[in-house]
Amino acid sequence: MYSVIIDSLYKDKLVIDAFHLYSEMDVKNILHNVVTHTTLIYGFCIAGKLKQAVSFFTEMVLKNINPDVYAFNELINGLCKERYMKGPKHVLAVMIRQSVEPDVVTYNLWLKT
Repeated sequence: MYSVIIDSLYKDKLVIDAFHLYSEMDVKNILHNVVTHTTLIYGFCIAGKLKQAVSFFTEMVLKNINPDVYAFNELINGLCKERYMKGPKHVLAVMIRQSVEPDVVTYNLWLKT
């Protein structure tokens, strides 16, 4: 439920509100999952806040929330859009090390670099 609302807030460019809702989850002891983190990564990427997107991706891994192909794709997409040429290669290497199978979206994003 929270992930859907956070996603809607990002699409309306309400980045601060989305982050506050995420913080509210902590206060209410609502666990974050891969969908919540992927939504935050996506939101920060579309808001041009790539540093925060990378930070949330790292936080997800540190919290033992295994990123799925969608989380990796969102981060790769954000890095590609911001023209960080080494970033997508590094993320793809992490993806493969964690045994997450790249999909057609991953490869299409890769072709854009």
